[in-house]
Amino acid sequence: MRTHLLTFFVAFSFVGAVAASCGTPSATCSATSCTGCCDASGQCQSAGTALACGTAGAACAPCALGASCVAGVCSTPVVVVPDAGTSADFCNDYYAAQYDTAERCGIFSAAGAAEARANYLKQCASFVMWPGLKDGRQTYSAANAASCISAIRTLACNANTNSTAVNLSERCNSVVAGAVPLNGSCFGNEDCATGLQCLTTSACPGTCAPRIANGQTVISGQSCLENSEPYNGMCTPIVAIGQSCAPTGGATSQRSCVIGASCSAADLCVAEPATFQDIGQPCGATGQACGTLAQCVGGVCTKYVVVGGACSSTVACQYDLHCTAANTCARAGVAGATCDNTNPCASNLFCNVATGQTAGTCAAIRTVDQSCGSSGQCTDGLYCTGAPMTPGVCKAKLAAGAACPTDHFDACGTNLYCNAGLGATTGVCAMLKANDATCTSGNECQGYCNNGTCTGGYCSDPTP
Repeated sequence: MRTHLLTFFVAFSFVGAVAASCGTPSATCSATSCTGCCDASGQCQSAGTALACGTAGAACAPCALGASCVAGVCSTPVVVVPDAGTSADFCNDYYAAQYDTAERCGIFSAAGAAEARANYLKQCASFVMWPGLKDGRQTYSAANAASCISAIRTLACNANTNSTAVNLSERCNSVVAGAVPLNGSCFGNEDCATGLQCLTTSACPGTCAPRIANGQTVISGQSCLENSEPYNGMCTPIVAIGQSCAPTGGATSQRSCVIGASCSAADLCVAEPATFQDIGQPCGATGQACGTLAQCVGGVCTKYVVVGGACSSTVACQYDLHCTAANTCARAGVAGATCDNTNPCASNLFCNVATGQTAGTCAAIRTVDQSCGSSGQCTDGLYCTGAPMTPGVCKAKLAAGAACPTDHFDACGTNLYCNAGLGATTGVCAMLKANDATCTSGNECQGYCNNGTCTGGYCSDPTP
């Protein structure tokens, strides 16, 4: 089963499959020969798409942005405005909206979407999406949260979420805002008020300081003003639609365009289309993209394959399915099912493989004090106490200051590492080191260890 990101609608351009297929060509498309609609070329579109919808041989017509063609009629999803009064409400509503839309557009099966919704409902009960809200570093907008969720629920299945017409990422990124003033304590730029950046290169938490103005030198660890970027060593405004994005100042790379535009081969920022090609339309040529959530098969935008359908290295299954060795789309294995590298287990299970074997049986993820062979067999927040390659039991990860075994790199909790002397078998769980701290291995750093110095790290709240 393919791993999918939690924010696949917001982080990436969104286009999915709708209930559509090309009808069988007919010499004379009419009410007597076509139950769907007749397109401009006289062909019958039997199921209809958002761009060609109709019934009883009528002329095909496009649906409005946000609507889908259901039984030959343009239909806009009924939107239940979420409560979204708190960040906990938003967590539940946000993931429910994502997988409802994923199911509606055919990129997840009904069973897969239901499983994903249930899993995230459990996670939202204990997950703090924005730790900065708890101590006032950030503020939450219930109105913006409702706008974000409603936008996801009404999203057209072939929408380009980066376009200015949709701009989904901007709508959802405005749910929280930084509130820390100048010289206040922070863990990241998202904590600081508008016009400020969080400097964490020498300490974590860091300090909110003015962002670097346009035309000024910017170095690693610093941030430019909003709507600007580091370019050729200086802060430079991001280019607007219709303006030149050609390299400047001796640089060779093009400058970045605003969200909703891309830099063309002619070095001009051009607005991205509001929609991608729909199911059944041609793809592969310039300007004929299906988008990231549909697939181009044989030059035609095609829905992801459902359970039992044929699949291959070039024809993909729905996101919650996998392609078996027999080239058939299948669900992940339930408890007791046979599993191996090509037949994975469901998300709440693991493949229990005996030593020396290549196949095993899907088994429930272990909880506290249950036997385990590795930490990957334990539920989140636990680690396996057994020495490498030997059985152990699942135990809660250790807190800061607790003694830790050096042969278990994952024994300490979030943002911690096992601090031990060279050759020692035990150490003490300590906070990960911030950038510029001395180090001997990457396990000590928030980022990685480069020539004895921690670098590339992200300062994060240790007590979410």
